[in-house]
Amino acid sequence: MSVQQDIIIIRPTVKAYGEWLAAMVIFLFYDWVIMIVLLLILWYKVGSRKYEIAPDRIVAEHGLVMKVSKTVRIDQIKDIYVKQGPLQKPFNVGDVRIITRDELVPKLDIKGIPDPAALKALLARYSKRLKDAAGQAA
Repeated sequence: MSVQQDIIIIRPTVKAYGEWLAAMVIFLFYDWVIMIVLLLILWYKVGSRKYEIAPDRIVAEHGLVMKVSKTVRIDQIKDIYVKQGPLQKPFNVGDVRIITRDELVPKLDIKGIPDPAALKALLARYSKRLKDAAGQAA
Protein backbone atom coordinates (compact mmCIF):
# COMPACT_ATOMS: atom_id res chain seq x y z
CA MET A 1 0.00 0.00 0.00
CA SER A 2 1.39 3.22 -1.07
CA VAL A 3 0.77 6.38 0.86
CA GLN A 4 0.59 9.34 -1.36
CA GLN A 5 1.68 12.57 0.19
CA ASP A 6 0.56 15.84 -1.16
CA ILE A 7 3.38 18.29 -1.25
CA ILE A 8 2.45 21.90 -1.03
CA ILE A 9 4.99 24.54 -1.82
CA ILE A 10 4.24 27.90 -0.34
CA ARG A 11 6.18 31.05 -0.98
CA PRO A 12 5.71 34.33 0.80
CA THR A 13 3.87 36.97 -1.15
CA VAL A 14 4.82 40.59 -1.52
CA LYS A 15 1.43 41.52 -0.13
CA ALA A 16 2.50 40.12 3.22
CA TYR A 17 5.19 42.75 3.39
CA GLY A 18 2.94 45.70 2.72
CA GLU A 19 4.50 47.76 5.50
CA TRP A 20 7.91 47.28 3.85
CA LEU A 21 6.53 48.40 0.52
CA ALA A 22 4.85 51.37 2.15
CA ALA A 23 8.10 52.29 3.90
CA MET A 24 10.03 52.05 0.62
CA VAL A 25 7.48 54.23 -1.15
CA ILE A 26 7.60 56.78 1.68
CA PHE A 27 11.40 56.84 1.66
CA LEU A 28 11.41 57.14 -2.13
CA PHE A 29 8.94 60.02 -1.87
CA TYR A 30 11.02 61.75 0.80
CA ASP A 31 14.17 61.23 -1.26
CA TRP A 32 12.50 63.06 -4.14
CA VAL A 33 11.28 65.79 -1.81
CA ILE A 34 14.75 66.19 -0.31
CA MET A 35 16.33 66.20 -3.77
CA ILE A 36 13.90 68.86 -5.01
CA VAL A 37 14.52 71.01 -1.91
CA LEU A 38 18.28 70.71 -2.39
CA LEU A 39 17.96 71.63 -6.08
CA LEU A 40 15.85 74.68 -5.16
CA ILE A 41 18.48 75.77 -2.62
CA LEU A 42 21.21 75.32 -5.22
CA TRP A 43 19.19 77.29 -7.79
CA TYR A 44 18.70 80.07 -5.24
CA LYS A 45 22.40 80.19 -4.32
CA VAL A 46 23.52 80.28 -7.95
CA GLY A 47 20.70 82.24 -9.55
CA SER A 48 20.33 84.92 -6.92
CA ARG A 49 23.94 86.14 -6.94
CA LYS A 50 25.71 88.37 -9.42
CA TYR A 51 29.13 89.96 -9.22
CA GLU A 52 30.27 92.83 -11.42
CA ILE A 53 34.02 93.44 -11.42
CA ALA A 54 35.17 96.73 -12.92
CA PRO A 55 38.65 98.31 -12.84
CA ASP A 56 37.52 100.75 -10.14
CA ARG A 57 34.81 98.88 -8.18
CA ILE A 58 33.13 95.60 -7.33
CA VAL A 59 29.34 95.35 -7.17
CA ALA A 60 27.82 92.30 -5.50
CA GLU A 61 24.08 91.67 -5.75
CA HIS A 62 22.07 88.88 -4.19
CA GLY A 63 18.44 88.01 -3.62
CA LEU A 64 15.53 86.91 -5.76
CA VAL A 65 12.65 88.67 -4.04
CA MET A 66 14.54 91.40 -2.19
CA LYS A 67 17.70 92.54 -3.97
CA VAL A 68 20.66 93.61 -1.85
CA SER A 69 23.57 95.38 -3.52
CA LYS A 70 27.01 96.11 -2.06
CA THR A 71 29.65 98.22 -3.78
CA VAL A 72 33.31 98.22 -2.85
CA ARG A 73 35.83 100.55 -4.46
CA ILE A 74 39.03 98.80 -5.55
CA ASP A 75 41.18 101.46 -3.87
CA GLN A 76 39.52 100.52 -0.53
CA ILE A 77 40.73 96.90 -0.66
CA LYS A 78 43.00 96.04 2.25
CA ASP A 79 43.41 92.27 1.76
CA ILE A 80 42.10 89.40 -0.38
CA TYR A 81 41.71 85.78 0.69
CA VAL A 82 40.90 82.72 -1.42
CA LYS A 83 39.10 79.79 0.18
CA GLN A 84 38.75 76.39 -1.50
CA GLY A 85 37.36 73.36 0.29
CA PRO A 86 38.42 69.79 -0.48
CA LEU A 87 35.46 69.28 -2.81
CA GLN A 88 35.99 72.64 -4.54
CA LYS A 89 39.70 72.31 -5.24
CA PRO A 90 39.50 69.55 -7.92
CA PHE A 91 36.95 71.65 -9.83
CA ASN A 92 38.94 74.88 -9.35
CA VAL A 93 36.05 76.76 -7.76
CA GLY A 94 35.94 78.59 -4.46
CA ASP A 95 35.25 81.77 -2.55
CA VAL A 96 37.07 85.08 -2.43
CA ARG A 97 36.87 87.23 0.70
CA ILE A 98 37.78 90.90 0.30
CA ILE A 99 38.68 92.90 3.41
CA THR A 100 38.22 96.64 2.90
CA ARG A 101 38.93 99.93 4.64
CA ASP A 102 35.28 100.89 4.14
CA GLU A 103 33.37 100.93 7.44
CA LEU A 104 29.99 100.33 5.77
CA VAL A 105 31.24 97.24 3.88
CA PRO A 106 34.21 95.92 5.90
CA LYS A 107 34.22 92.62 4.01
CA LEU A 108 32.75 91.27 0.82
CA ASP A 109 32.40 87.57 0.06
CA ILE A 110 32.29 86.41 -3.54
CA LYS A 111 31.09 82.81 -3.33
CA GLY A 112 31.22 79.81 -5.61
CA ILE A 113 33.13 81.29 -8.51
CA PRO A 114 35.39 79.54 -11.00
CA ASP A 115 39.15 80.13 -10.66
CA PRO A 116 39.16 82.27 -7.51
CA ALA A 117 42.97 82.68 -7.63
CA ALA A 118 42.64 84.41 -11.02
CA LEU A 119 40.11 86.85 -9.55
CA LYS A 120 42.47 87.55 -6.66
CA ALA A 121 45.29 88.28 -9.13
CA LEU A 122 43.00 90.50 -11.24
CA LEU A 123 41.91 92.51 -8.21
CA ALA A 124 45.54 92.88 -7.11
CA ARG A 125 46.42 94.24 -10.59
CA TYR A 126 43.49 96.67 -10.51
CA SER A 127 44.47 97.83 -7.02
CA LYS A 128 48.12 98.32 -8.01
CA ARG A 129 47.09 100.24 -11.14
CA LEU A 130 44.88 102.58 -9.08
CA LYS A 131 47.65 103.13 -6.50
CA ASP A 132 50.16 103.86 -9.26
CA ALA A 133 47.75 106.31 -10.91
CA ALA A 134 47.13 108.04 -7.56
CA GLY A 135 50.89 108.24 -6.93
CA GLN A 136 51.50 109.83 -10.33
CA ALA A 137 48.68 112.31 -9.82
CA ALA A 138 50.08 113.46 -6.48
